[in-house]
Amino acid sequence: MDFQTKLEHLAELAIRVGTNLQYGQRLNIYAPLESIELVRLITRKAYQAGASLVVVFWTEEAIGLERIVHSQDEFLTRVAEEPFRNYEEFTQRGDARLRIRISKPEVFANADADRMQVISKATNARAKLSLDKFHSSMVNWSIVPFAVPNWAEVVFPNEAPDIGLEKLWDALFMATRADQLEPVQAWQQHLTQLEARRDFLNLQKLQRLEFKAPNTNLTIELPVLHRWEGGSAQTINPNHPSSIRYVPNLPTEEVFTVPHRLGVNGLVAATKPLLARGKIIEGIVMTFKDGKVTEARASKNEQTLLQILELDEGASRTGEVALVAESSPVARSGLLFQETLFDENAACHIAMGSAYSYTIQGGDSMTNEQLLEHGANNSQVHMDWMIGSSQMDVVGIRADGSKLELLSAGQWAFEV
Repeated sequence: MDFQTKLEHLAELAIRVGTNLQYGQRLNIYAPLESIELVRLITRKAYQAGASLVVVFWTEEAIGLERIVHSQDEFLTRVAEEPFRNYEEFTQRGDARLRIRISKPEVFANADADRMQVISKATNARAKLSLDKFHSSMVNWSIVPFAVPNWAEVVFPNEAPDIGLEKLWDALFMATRADQLEPVQAWQQHLTQLEARRDFLNLQKLQRLEFKAPNTNLTIELPVLHRWEGGSAQTINPNHPSSIRYVPNLPTEEVFTVPHRLGVNGLVAATKPLLARGKIIEGIVMTFKDGKVTEARASKNEQTLLQILELDEGASRTGEVALVAESSPVARSGLLFQETLFDENAACHIAMGSAYSYTIQGGDSMTNEQLLEHGANNSQVHMDWMIGSSQMDVVGIRADGSKLELLSAGQWAFEV
């Protein structure tokens, strides 16, 4: 199968599986300038699927760097309202949304961390107003990757640039199943398996999870009303009563739920670097007590990590816990992508910050205060970091004290 065929498969997956674009829907695409070839293919596939309109919003990371470096201090807290108003309008109308993701870890490597903190805090606060009003499940949305030379240099530092880029594309196509002869069918089979695990876990009514591995001994209490999610999602939009099944991330290999914001205790170490605010954070180790981080350190870019944890009160608590088996295609690749969209699908992970309301039963209709009462965390932040490995064991504990082995040596320990 040649490159062009696989790229067309990726475009098809973005429309038919990721967003599951409906006839007559408008599609809003947020894309980096480098991805124009894929954007053209996606636009074609969208109109062939019956899109009423396709609108592209181009992005460029280096523009953000210019602001960090050159903006006057007094203007760092300014936030552009237009993108958020557009988002709210698009959500009310029920448009589909697609984001094309690239990784350029080096862009913000030398950016001033304090200035980034000021900008991030102001932007995140405004973004949360939109997210609180318009839940992410109100529209069908998805993220798909695009390979660029900068990213390839990080993943394959010892390869010639053209070879590295080719290898990165191969890895992206494999992880998204775009290299399959029937990629849509392959995704439906995969989603069926993930959703079977999700449904099985929801039947278990687990009270807590125990994670054990070298440098990790962590207990996570689960809220009484917790709900496991994974695979596809369903839209919940009162303006559009017909629910749409969509897949938020291509790839996706996780089943996940919500930790109790007051119930995380123990020590946990990262097993992969984390790309956050354009900087690679390595060697993360955190200690939790009663849900809150009491100690956090990192061997590289520790200041960035600590600033994120200090962004607001909820940033130092967890909002998600996810199980991922070492048999996932992303894990089997053996690659470190330096991009959370991929690396979180290679290993179990937890997320600092806000919980997803839909991981609480009835959470979509709850206020933030009600979600807090049920144990779901609230924050401007949602930062996933990877803790799983082939040495990770995970056990679930039911209310009656009985145990269910979930992962053994990083692999699924139960059949569905």
